[in-house]
Amino acid sequence: MQQTHPVPPLLGRPVQPPSPWSPGPRTRRAPAYSLGLTWRFSPVFSGCSARTHRRGWGGGAQHEAAKTSPSRVRQGRCRPMGWLVWMGETWMALGASWLVAAALYPDKGVLHRLIVTLLVLPALILTAMQALGIPGLLRPLWLGVLAPGVFAVPGWLAWRRLGRAQALALLRSDVSAPARLVREAWRDREPAALTVPVATAVLLLACVLVWIFKSWTWDPVWYHVPITAYAIQTGSLDWIDTSVPWTQSHPKNVELLAAWNCLFPLDNRLDDSSQLPFALLGAAVTAAWARAMGARPAFAAGAGAAWVLLPPIFLQVWSTHVDVACGALLSATVFFMRERPTARDRWMNLLALGLYAGTKMTGAFHLLMLGPWIAVRTVLELREGPGGRGTAAGQRGALGAPAGEPER
Repeated sequence: MQQTHPVPPLLGRPVQPPSPWSPGPRTRRAPAYSLGLTWRFSPVFSGCSARTHRRGWGGGAQHEAAKTSPSRVRQGRCRPMGWLVWMGETWMALGASWLVAAALYPDKGVLHRLIVTLLVLPALILTAMQALGIPGLLRPLWLGVLAPGVFAVPGWLAWRRLGRAQALALLRSDVSAPARLVREAWRDREPAALTVPVATAVLLLACVLVWIFKSWTWDPVWYHVPITAYAIQTGSLDWIDTSVPWTQSHPKNVELLAAWNCLFPLDNRLDDSSQLPFALLGAAVTAAWARAMGARPAFAAGAGAAWVLLPPIFLQVWSTHVDVACGALLSATVFFMRERPTARDRWMNLLALGLYAGTKMTGAFHLLMLGPWIAVRTVLELREGPGGRGTAAGQRGALGAPAGEPER
């Protein structure tokens, strides 16, 4: 008989280790180090039992029992509701983030707006998650009610500032950017652009790996995934009673984004997905920097795609290792201070730096290193007075007037 490997009582029932010749990822049992976690709150949106959802935090025996459970059919009818709520609210957050980016940078190109969108998006989601997690109300029902309000306020303010005509014009321009890039790459015969489809294939493969495989890399299984699991189990961001110091003290931004992807459907298929948007952020920052240095659009796109193809990026992007997010956020922080910044650049700089500090402990070091530089540059600009070049540029940016030739 196969021996069972015990796990701590807090983490659930014992699970059995898989055979090394198990047929495939969807049919294998949970490994010996699996957390075996079960969600203890009421499945408000999906209507599924926490112990019988597919690929949940229950053990292999629970998964086998779920296949023959009398309530299996009933769960199959209800579970898509959780996914629909998650997709709907995520699209709401994405739309609000793009509107904020368009309102802040109507005079810039698509890369600036993409970078700002990918910074504002996690900030909005984390605002809702932390607003409920601090008082211990992190439940699907309350999150589903609060999050749309958090997304609607900045989206509505940005829409009022832009106006319908300008918002639609910018949307058409941004949506058509990939087609323009293909035409320009073909016209210029730019070989660097060939890295773009390769990087796209790598990201699609990463999405497949996230969907199919359980968390298996060392640090995620050790403390990144448990942070997500504890937040969902307890519905709180309170102190975690565990002997693992990293689970207790590690910043939680990326893990809370993973919790957002798991909370509504009550399924942990996407518990490793929270770094995928940061891969796009790093690529966009690299491409925008290349454009600022004078590179043509096709070459800049190839440079951004090459960032995704770096081994430290594509080997970690489909896990909850937070280093991809750290690299992207740090590069975005410096990007917005690369030249004389306007008020909007400083806000985006501080937003990126704050997200980084809440992602990994090393963010505190870079905060102490970059903080004085940011403060000194701000003071020097303010001392220039109303007629100073920095203030004038900030006023032009605030009014949405062109401040120079934008990158495409």
